[in-house]
Amino acid sequence: MSRKSNNNLSIVVELSRHIETGSKTGIITCLTTVKNESKIFELFIADKGLDIVIKLLKYQSSKVLDIALSILANAFLRASVREQVHETSIANNVVWIIKNLSPGLTLHCRACRLIGNMSDSKRHTKALCEAGVIVALKGIILDTKTSTPTLLMSIRALRNIWNINEESHAEILDLNLVKAVTDILISSKSKQSDSSNSTKYKDIIETCLKALRSFSDTSNSRSGEQMRGKDLRGYQCIVELCKTNSRIAFQLLYKLCRIANHRPALGSIGVVECIIDFLKLKTNSTTSFRRELIASFCLLSREAVNRLRIREEGGLELMLNLLADSDNEIYHPALLHALTQFLYDENSILIMIKNGIVGVLTDRLKRMIIDLQLESNSPDNTSESNSTSRKRRAKSPAYKHNKSDKYNRTSGRFSLDFPIQWSPSSVCSSTSSPTSSPSLPNYDNYDNNENPTDEDNYSPVCSDDEDWIEDNNNGIEDDSLKSISTALGKDEIADDDEIDDPNDLVMETPEVNFSHMWTLILLAKLALHSDPIEGLADSATIQALTSYMELSKNHRALSILNRILKNHVYFLPLLLQGFVFEAQLLDDSQNYLQILGNVAEQGGAFGELAATLIRGQETDKYIIAVSVPFLLKSREKLRLLLDTYGGLDIIFKLLTDRNHLLNDNSVLSICQLANNLGIVPETFEKGFTMKDNESNENLPVDKDNKKVIKNNVTFELDDGGTVDACRHLLCLKSQVFSAMFNGNFYETGKKRVRLQNVSKGGFIVLYLAASGHLFSNIDNDDDDNKVKIESLLDAVLLADRFLMINELDKLTETSLMRISYSNLNRAWNWARDNHCSELKTYCVTNFLTKKLSREHRLSAFNHFIDDKNFIEFLEEIKKIVVSQLLDRQ
Repeated sequence: MSRKSNNNLSIVVELSRHIETGSKTGIITCLTTVKNESKIFELFIADKGLDIVIKLLKYQSSKVLDIALSILANAFLRASVREQVHETSIANNVVWIIKNLSPGLTLHCRACRLIGNMSDSKRHTKALCEAGVIVALKGIILDTKTSTPTLLMSIRALRNIWNINEESHAEILDLNLVKAVTDILISSKSKQSDSSNSTKYKDIIETCLKALRSFSDTSNSRSGEQMRGKDLRGYQCIVELCKTNSRIAFQLLYKLCRIANHRPALGSIGVVECIIDFLKLKTNSTTSFRRELIASFCLLSREAVNRLRIREEGGLELMLNLLADSDNEIYHPALLHALTQFLYDENSILIMIKNGIVGVLTDRLKRMIIDLQLESNSPDNTSESNSTSRKRRAKSPAYKHNKSDKYNRTSGRFSLDFPIQWSPSSVCSSTSSPTSSPSLPNYDNYDNNENPTDEDNYSPVCSDDEDWIEDNNNGIEDDSLKSISTALGKDEIADDDEIDDPNDLVMETPEVNFSHMWTLILLAKLALHSDPIEGLADSATIQALTSYMELSKNHRALSILNRILKNHVYFLPLLLQGFVFEAQLLDDSQNYLQILGNVAEQGGAFGELAATLIRGQETDKYIIAVSVPFLLKSREKLRLLLDTYGGLDIIFKLLTDRNHLLNDNSVLSICQLANNLGIVPETFEKGFTMKDNESNENLPVDKDNKKVIKNNVTFELDDGGTVDACRHLLCLKSQVFSAMFNGNFYETGKKRVRLQNVSKGGFIVLYLAASGHLFSNIDNDDDDNKVKIESLLDAVLLADRFLMINELDKLTETSLMRISYSNLNRAWNWARDNHCSELKTYCVTNFLTKKLSREHRLSAFNHFIDDKNFIEFLEEIKKIVVSQLLDRQ
């Protein structure tokens, strides 16, 4: 009955009527219309016509079954249909068809296609497995008479079942179906090589590769073992397909490499050489599977036998080139981890050194510094977010894979796949194979993104033309393709290798601190070499290491730096690049200087210092001379280098040149030398002794002890200023004033008295001291509202002059306490102008030995260098230092 003659009749109702009347022709006509016309197909699904078609799977007609299977397969491409259909008999019926009916031209092919589409639903997959679908598919796959399109559909169906139903894995493996698919792949590849038409077997090879890729996505090594084939022919076939730029083959190879048990066998058939050749090409053709190439390359480095092949084939040089390329930064953590596997092979270490590993690691240190800076500035840098990150990693498929893989250790062969505690100290071992390894990196996130796309689900059925089945192995029915594409609302079906989001293929790197750890492990190994390694002690490397160390507070970085410092071969290079000066800016600077100092005390290093001062270039002499006081404590050795070999003259030469780059460091150096020599400021018991001190003999003395006048007195000073003071207080505190005001002198009874050689500021401070006021208003700065250091020092002289003994002690102590970096130059000039040689020397030794910050000491020196009497100040320093340096007691 023609569909056109029944436009007003629902296709579902019409089909039901034909079924009731037993009209085979009418059933076929209706089903053909549903299959070929997209609009009717949509209405048919909406009217729940699929329930009728499912029942037709029991119909005793191959033609009806064939069309019914095609319609169901097309409909089950849709997730919504798979969820709506709850009829469980469909699984039993389609499996029964495969087991009991002749394959016909397309019957088994369409049934397998339906099974493959149903398998995208966990519920339907479970029902299929319970109905015995895996055994049924085995019969088709192993049957040598199975047509190519049916074989394609059956392998695809098996793959989908594996992907959806984890419980099916054991049965598939037990039935050796992975081996069966591998054998088909080997046979097809062999026939393709022997055939003049190389594209004839392309589809079957690609289908087998996709299935094997899914089968290999497990930590169970049985799957990979079945792919080996006799005499490793399965692995060889996969490698040969990799050489044809097959991305699927490389994905399969990568998954095989993830299982430790497979890697030695893969290495023995040329996988290492193949991967290295591809990575060296740097062509666009390798871009699509570059992640799999590098990840497999890194995994293969975990076995000693493969490490030997990598080394001999130039793989180490290749790794370093990849690390030096910023375009490959996403792969750097995995490559660093791979390099750590070679740390116990001295030949490999030498190759790395020769090919610039130091420069690579220095760049990594700089990147690590940026990582730490970004992490410290990140608002998400909280313990809660870190905890969440750890939980997320623990749940990732790669983490589970690595966790279970530790049970796959092959007896008698070691693989670095097992997370064990690692520390840089372990690299001291001289064994040829490591005994432990850092935790495995999560090389990629492929596990989370391998979801079948539309093309993977849609595998077109074959044509009704028997000749087409024999001649066309593509298995594509043009009409079906067009109709289903239209029904799905798509112009074309996506290829399963096209990734919607390019980031899905980005290699997932380990947590940042793992990358940092591997970098430090490599550096630690290099730091152990007794022979000098070019660049290891260069300024760029040391600065990067110290900057990272200061930011991270990582004890491993500290240990590496200490090892470099302790190695005498780096002693002179470190000094000549100014490390002594840079170390002073680091935390725990004394520790680094002490390590260098211990090396300097040794004969060889000390000889280098002496030789440089005698015959070195001028710039080198300057650096060594300034560095020596920070390194040596022995007076004899200091005397030899600084006095005999002229180091001290160089330091003083630099002190006079404020524009020299080493001027600041020379200031710190001379101060350090003073401390090493045990120079300390002198102490004062009472007052400051003036060289040309005025005599007190002409001052009035209270001999008659007359009654003290209690009224105030005004003192007229040399500068024209006046100061009012209590006559009674002064008489109580000073015998001189008591005699002046109560004796038979000119000043007695005067309300205005002239005082010579007395400053107003000094007298005011003296009067405050006599009245018992604290010196809370005395400060160290130049604020006009504060008492100047000069006034305080003047008051000391006046207390001595007027015999105010109690005030003298207090003023002496206070003035010395108030001498600081900001007024030290003024105090020194005051002592110079007032001929106080003891105080003058005290100021010099105070500058040399007082505990000051770097900034404050340099600030104090700058005050002196701007002074007109700077040369005299330097001469005093030299006199003090030389005196102590040449003292042989």
